[in-house]
Amino acid sequence: MYFFNSIYYYLYNKSKRGNAVPEIPVLGFISFCQTNNFLLIINIIMIVIKPNINYKINNVYFISQIIFYILNYRYYQTKKIGLEILNQPKYKKSKYSFITYIYIIMSVFLVGYSYYIYKEY
Repeated sequence: MYFFNSIYYYLYNKSKRGNAVPEIPVLGFISFCQTNNFLLIINIIMIVIKPNINYKINNVYFISQIIFYILNYRYYQTKKIGLEILNQPKYKKSKYSFITYIYIIMSVFLVGYSYYIYKEY
């Protein structure tokens, strides 16, 4: 969770310069990353087990994106964990600006590639 908390800290501070409500795009970004991780795990399990299930990745993606956004909103906003993250000095030291974008690009690529492997083989 430290990685996502660091991403929250970095993106919140970047987003607050241009948004009145900076947590909305931050939670969307974190939910997007978690959805990609979730779908990658599903695709890897499907590749290993090789069931003959023909699921539509766009429907699963849409539903899981909503679920993860609600869970992240509850975690970061309702429980006030987001305020605790912003007030802790250990997240100021983390350098996740470049790693954040590499992570999102690789997660999107790996989800697409693993789904392709599952459907083709």
